Amino acid sequence: MTCLQKAKLAHRDARHLRAIDFIEYARWRRTEEDAGPATVLNDIVWLRQACLGAVTRYGMNKLVQGLDAAKQELLRLKIISKPRRRIRRLKAEEEAALREYFARQETRPSIPMLQIFEFALLTTLHDLGESKEFSRCEAHGYSMIIT
Repeated sequence: MTCLQKAKLAHRDARHLRAIDFIEYARWRRTEEDAGPATVLNDIVWLRQACLGAVTRYGMNKLVQGLDAAKQELLRLKIISKPRRRIRRLKAEEEAALREYFARQETRPSIPMLQIFEFALLTTLHDLGESKEFSRCEAHGYSMIIT
């Protein structure tokens, strides 16, 4: 939010913003703020959400059209891009801390977060083509066979 406040966009009347204004914002973020292409794309996504609110409330359709045109141009110029695919595995101590935290939450009758967490771990490992001992899940009242 502070980056947006420092940007020239923050001081402009939204009714008069055009595609070039969003392009200049993205260039500013990349050069002056040293933001990566995926980060600036994320900015554009959030700006679009705000612009959609302006369409709904005030009928400012040209605002979204300008932002969408800017996004296409920014993608073409490679100023913004989708993030590179990353694979990050939990460290053993992170997994243990999350299990402990979710186990403490299980005392209340709410969403079974520990089971959801374990299911997410299992399906992610499967997607990555890794194997792991899964018998511990059967102790929590559900079973899952992943090969």
